[in-house]
Amino acid sequence: MVALAGSGVMQGFLFMKNSYGFQQKGLWFVGLFLLALTLIRTPASWAEPSAVHASDAVLTASYAALPVKPYVWSNSKKLALAETLSDWAVETLERENARVGVLARQGSVFTRLFDPTGMTHSGFVFQEPATGEWITYSLYSDPATNRKTALLWRQNIKDFFYGQINDRKEALLLLPPRDLQERLLLRLRANPFQSLLPVNHHYNLVAPLESLLSFNCTKWVVLNLFAARENSEDVPALIGRMRQEYAVKPLRPSILVRLVLKRKPDVNWDELNPPGTVQTVTVDSLYKTSLFEKRFLFSESGR
Repeated sequence: MVALAGSGVMQGFLFMKNSYGFQQKGLWFVGLFLLALTLIRTPASWAEPSAVHASDAVLTASYAALPVKPYVWSNSKKLALAETLSDWAVETLERENARVGVLARQGSVFTRLFDPTGMTHSGFVFQEPATGEWITYSLYSDPATNRKTALLWRQNIKDFFYGQINDRKEALLLLPPRDLQERLLLRLRANPFQSLLPVNHHYNLVAPLESLLSFNCTKWVVLNLFAARENSEDVPALIGRMRQEYAVKPLRPSILVRLVLKRKPDVNWDELNPPGTVQTVTVDSLYKTSLFEKRFLFSESGR
């Protein structure tokens, strides 16, 4: 159930209990359908592109704390979706007089196997100090290492949404309390930016909350939220606080879901403890924390 507020904009999620329905009897046919969809290669028209386009020139050389993630605007449908979502995000940020927010976008079809929001990528959004343009910082798996390690990129908001691999017009914007926004802004605008990623880190879509070395994009977001709040860069201590305060419901996926996830190169199933139990930071868990005082959802699906 969601609360509607404005044309296509929903301000608040109210996800039903037991959202992880793939562990319930009678839903195997749905799981099989999603498994079939997952095993089908993502259409080339929605695959993640890899070259630079001229629009990134607005991210000025004077602000180069992180490299720009390269993209080509070669798909008109993807570009239209990105423009719709980025326009909404900027309008909402400016209406709320925000300093820093967290953006999340839709993921692939298998994402709903473990996150009822369907969203799989998140990052910080704030204004580039020289130009005033809204930009994002987010963590991606690195294709150069078969997605075993991570890279941090900056993007304008349009590129952030252009990287989405499906055509669902849905996005989430979370705003921390004002004092935390100010603390985050100091961290994000620091040059060089202190990423908090250990040198020997690795990327894992189902990164355990307690791991000091395993990260996905949303766990990295939460780590930086805690770092700003605590004014600390002590990663072991921060993850210790996260374990105490950040509620993540353990999930033991069905055999079917495990088969789907294990096929992905950015999933390290072997580091889960207890074996087969996922306790990672998801967009759904991020939404439900007390780290934010305002939550906004854009959706044209009516869900």
